[in-house]
Amino acid sequence: MLKRLLNNWPLKLLSVVLAAVAWLVIISLADPSDTRTINNIPVKILHEELLSQSGKSYSIEGGDEPTASIDVTGPRSVMQELKASDFTATADIEEMIDINGAVPIRVTSNHPRVSSSQISLNNNSVIIRYESIVSKNFIISIQSEEEPPEGYFVGSLSAAPRTVRVTAPSSVLDRIGRVAAEVDVSQMTESTQVESVLRYFTNTGEELHLDTFKDTKTGTSSVIVSVEIQTMKTVPVVISQEAVDELKSQVPEGYRYTGHSALPTVQVKGLKTRLADLAAVTIPPRSLNLTGVTEDKDFELDLDYFLPEGIELMDGQEELFTVTLYVDELVVREFAVRTVRLIGDEDGYRYEFDLPITVSIRGLEDDFQSFDTSMISLSMDVTDYANNPGKYILPVEVHCEDEEIFIPLPGPRVEVTIKAEAPPTRGKETTVPPTTAPTEAAETTAADSTLPSVP
Repeated sequence: MLKRLLNNWPLKLLSVVLAAVAWLVIISLADPSDTRTINNIPVKILHEELLSQSGKSYSIEGGDEPTASIDVTGPRSVMQELKASDFTATADIEEMIDINGAVPIRVTSNHPRVSSSQISLNNNSVIIRYESIVSKNFIISIQSEEEPPEGYFVGSLSAAPRTVRVTAPSSVLDRIGRVAAEVDVSQMTESTQVESVLRYFTNTGEELHLDTFKDTKTGTSSVIVSVEIQTMKTVPVVISQEAVDELKSQVPEGYRYTGHSALPTVQVKGLKTRLADLAAVTIPPRSLNLTGVTEDKDFELDLDYFLPEGIELMDGQEELFTVTLYVDELVVREFAVRTVRLIGDEDGYRYEFDLPITVSIRGLEDDFQSFDTSMISLSMDVTDYANNPGKYILPVEVHCEDEEIFIPLPGPRVEVTIKAEAPPTRGKETTVPPTTAPTEAAETTAADSTLPSVP
């Protein structure tokens, strides 16, 4: 048997080899080899405590969740079913040569039909960056949201504790510009204490959420804020009527005090009972003076001087302010009036004089734009001469509707002729038309006689 088996053994060996090759060819044609790229394999950092124990905080270049990418070569049937979870990627801090350098990535297969020899890495390492973990105390600034109800204001704000200690990587601490505790005072009418959560901001106003930063801790997340609520009031500054009357009397004849520039409105604080009685900050007499002044004049005044006892200006209010007193020159305008009221005239007599009568009114140029002769009334008193015919020189009394604005100058003296007649019955006060209308009973033709002297 042995002799038969060993007979022609080269030929038999060749047959075995050819059979194996044929089998391999058949297998390769049925399931050919393929290469597939697998991305986004999470890389686990090993021994990271080595950095934290030395007071360091690390970060990974490109993000805190590094991934690996590999190429895997094998039968197509196996390659088609591979996924990222079939592989484990690690980066061991202990293998980092330079503390600011690269840490090699190691990838192993969890798939039974894939070996490490079939794996080729596309990215070989992760880059580790580290920095010191330091601590710093920040002063807590307190901010009030909204405003208290009308009539109240925030007197003072204080926090307990006044500072907060933050432990974080140096790059995080460098970004913190201020720490704020905010309170809502919109409904507060009395002093109270409230708890406020601390908020962190950069110098440009961007809010930082420290809980999102690695290796960052704060001494406290909130503080107790004491809010002092005081009463306040907004009042105008006014010039008292007594002071206005004095100013009007001080300007020279021919001029008029016409008012003042806008006065400020100020915010004051004080006891609630005192503020309740305060309607305005009043400038009293003798604080301003226009004696001999013929043009506008500025006065600088100190508000503190005029505040009642127990009342103060709110913080930030300007103490000094300037008021301008206006002084304008008066002008004289003449008007021809055709209506005169006689006082003391009697029935049976005729009173004759020339119309119109020209009178002078003093006032401001601008006020005369709306002035009309209907606003002037003239009168003559003929009581002492009513029943005594003759010619007389009598004064005309001039009146205006608003003599504080329009000042009548003394009226002219008019020649009046009184004649005895039988005029129709009329009242004691007569409106006399011009002498060109002789039918009026109140007018008579003047006699050619010497005029008596009228006191």
